[in-house]
Amino acid sequence: MISTLAARRRLLLGGAGLGLVLLVSYLVFGGTAPARLLAVEPADGTAVTVPPTAVTLRFTAAPQPRVVHITVVGPGGADVTRGAPVVADTLVKVPVTAALPGRYRVGFHLELGDGSPVSGLATFTVGSGAEAAAGPAEAADQAHGGHHLERNASTLVLVLIDLTLMVGLVWLLARRSRVR
Repeated sequence: MISTLAARRRLLLGGAGLGLVLLVSYLVFGGTAPARLLAVEPADGTAVTVPPTAVTLRFTAAPQPRVVHITVVGPGGADVTRGAPVVADTLVKVPVTAALPGRYRVGFHLELGDGSPVSGLATFTVGSGAEAAAGPAEAADQAHGGHHLERNASTLVLVLIDLTLMVGLVWLLARRSRVR
């Protein structure tokens, strides 16, 4: 009877160890990095002399969005978005009519194929550039381009800690049943 408990315990620990190796291998080597926002065109905080006919979001990889919302609001508060966003390779483009001089605000939210959201705000100015003194959009964080899920060293460390705790818990449960 003791040998079957010891065999069961070895099997449980071996399975947990194999699971740990597979998970770490996937986190380090598996899958591709999610698409990240690279740029908004016209760029945030810029002044353009020629009104753009479209606003473009450029990603590091093809985003494969499930949900796409892009709204461009003109100087008078009117929505200047004309038509639905078009996804082509690493670009998401929406046509606009930005004929009036002044400041335009771009708000965007995308839910990528893996469920991760990307959202943000950007501004640009059409005209001489005097109106551009207001600067980039208040809530925009273009250095990060919104929210992203990614694999990094801290995530790997946390996963390893969690797995170590789980293996310890399995070991304690296996040991506890042997004592009875």
